[in-house]
Amino acid sequence: MGVVDGESPVYVPLWRGRYCAVMLMGRRLERGRLGVLLAEAREGRSGALVVRGEAGVGKSALLEDLASVADGMGVLRGAGIETEAAALTGRAAVVAEATYVRAQVAYESTSPAADAALALEGAMLIIGSHPERAVSMLTEAVWAARDACAHDLVKEAVAQLETVRLPSGAALTPVVAALIGYGRHADGDFGAAVVPMRALVEAVRTGTVQDFVERVIAGFMGLLTADDVAATDVLESLAADVRADGSLGWLPYVLEPLAIGRLLRGDFRGAQADLAQGISLASDIGMDMQVTVLKAIAAWLAAVIGDAAECRALAGEVREHAALHPTNAALASWGVGLLDLRGTFRAGARRVRGSMRGPCPARSAHQGRTGSRRSRHPHRTRRPGPTTPAGLGGVGRAQ
Repeated sequence: MGVVDGESPVYVPLWRGRYCAVMLMGRRLERGRLGVLLAEAREGRSGALVVRGEAGVGKSALLEDLASVADGMGVLRGAGIETEAAALTGRAAVVAEATYVRAQVAYESTSPAADAALALEGAMLIIGSHPERAVSMLTEAVWAARDACAHDLVKEAVAQLETVRLPSGAALTPVVAALIGYGRHADGDFGAAVVPMRALVEAVRTGTVQDFVERVIAGFMGLLTADDVAATDVLESLAADVRADGSLGWLPYVLEPLAIGRLLRGDFRGAQADLAQGISLASDIGMDMQVTVLKAIAAWLAAVIGDAAECRALAGEVREHAALHPTNAALASWGVGLLDLRGTFRAGARRVRGSMRGPCPARSAHQGRTGSRRSRHPHRTRRPGPTTPAGLGGVGRAQ
């Protein structure tokens, strides 16, 4: 565990961590592999390594040693907790879990559409035997399909949700109802959509639903049904909880709808602060696709506040991912279209209409945001038209 200096052997620790070489006897191979991983990370190459062993053999000591020499690098620590997945038994359940993991990996490595298709495949294997776990997978399918502008996949996942039979009084009942409502919303049946979607928001506010993912979804549901105040309250509370728990890896996902909510309510500075923090944190963690999502919203915000240079710069970055993430590209195009409306109306209208083509969950703010509060300018009326970015699901209400 050392180097030879001249003729006399001088042993020095391989790393200068809190656990020195003497304390980690017999771990040279493991430490060497971790050292290679750390060196590659410093050069910008990501990687993963599983440290596995019986309790008490020194796994934590080994990782603490690695963390202590990661100078100038961010070190994130997490803890595993038992979930409903641990209770799954049978081969179908194992295959479903493996498929679900593949789905989540596919979001970053392939596309949101691939994520949605795999999550749907996994859910269908256990929808009768483990309905609550299937709901988690179908939730992933709906939301990934939304990101992909894949309306057919949204409809298929919602159709499966309609067949789920949960135990009486299950906490997921309002979640399932809201997701089915979202499917109705995507089909244009807003009357059937609003009640269950707003019911989920209320369930979160009263503490009936407390899971992180469902709270994020409730925030989106509030925005989709023009309940901006309630949605912002839900998301602000969630952001505070995430910060208090130190679960910062979740924060960029919360700041996404929170920034939209602030933008819709006219709190542009608050939206800018949320987006700046979300982009910075997501970049540090390596959440490349979430960076793109947040930049798309930032491009829209820049257009609203009249920062043309910033809007066009951000839109250019986002459009590089248009093939895999059409929703983000459409939102960025929406921002550029708003800029064009300031000059040539026809050119801007063509740009905005172009951003709305394809199978998208919603078409216009006057359709998608039922029950909107009145404009600050009573003499202005909202006319039907292309006022919502494609795939955003009706969030983009233009004032």
